[in-house]
Amino acid sequence: MNDGAELIGVEDVYDEGSNEFNQEVPNEFEEDIVEEAVEEDETEYESAPIESDDDDEDNEQMTCVELLALMTKIYRNQKYAPELLLQRFDVVDVILEVISKYKEKLEIIGETYKNGTKPVQYPLFRMEIARVEYLVKSYINRRLQLIEENSLYYLNLDSKLRMENTTNLLDDREIEFAKEYIQHYDKLMHDGFLNGLPGPYKATIVCEKSLSNPRVLCKIISYELSSIEVADYNDTNATLTINVALDEVHIFPWSSISHHVNSGAIDLF
Repeated sequence: MNDGAELIGVEDVYDEGSNEFNQEVPNEFEEDIVEEAVEEDETEYESAPIESDDDDEDNEQMTCVELLALMTKIYRNQKYAPELLLQRFDVVDVILEVISKYKEKLEIIGETYKNGTKPVQYPLFRMEIARVEYLVKSYINRRLQLIEENSLYYLNLDSKLRMENTTNLLDDREIEFAKEYIQHYDKLMHDGFLNGLPGPYKATIVCEKSLSNPRVLCKIISYELSSIEVADYNDTNATLTINVALDEVHIFPWSSISHHVNSGAIDLF
């Protein structure tokens, strides 16, 4: 899948207003059991609340197409960010629920046409589900990769953010993963060679990886963002103000725009 993960074919596979197939199918497809499998109660999927960047509503309803677009954006930003962004597992969990729902429907359709020719839309649905699953797994794998590279730093930063009641950097499942990773790494170090060293040399080596500050390619997507403060490399105590406008593309140091990416004012690509 490409970086942008352009989930083409979603609108082509099903109507936006319903889950019904777009082309005519044999009459026997109108049987009750299959109608239950493909009939969509509502276009809007209302499960866990999805927090929008604007935070205008406490419980925002989103269509499947909008969910896919949001998940694509979240994945792309995390892929090109040199460090962890704020977790968005509220979106991931809803996406996984939708996938599970569609898989159940496809199983019913598959059983109905077990001994016959399945509708042409059937493999298209399966392909689209596989593409969305790949997108979600890629997002999770990228975050786990960054956690493995600097577990202690991210655990400490997440604890600090939680104490300040601002937001959560890590999901609870990611915290559990980071703690287990540190435990297994510590055990491997001791079993491998630390236990064979004398006295104080048996202590676990704690070394945090220093974070880099690379340049990233980004796009301004908020009307409200009009300028960005960038460090002046000619004077370490000074900063430069760069004026920006909507839809402009820039290359900035990551430290200067990381908070704008988390707030949704800037997209990476």
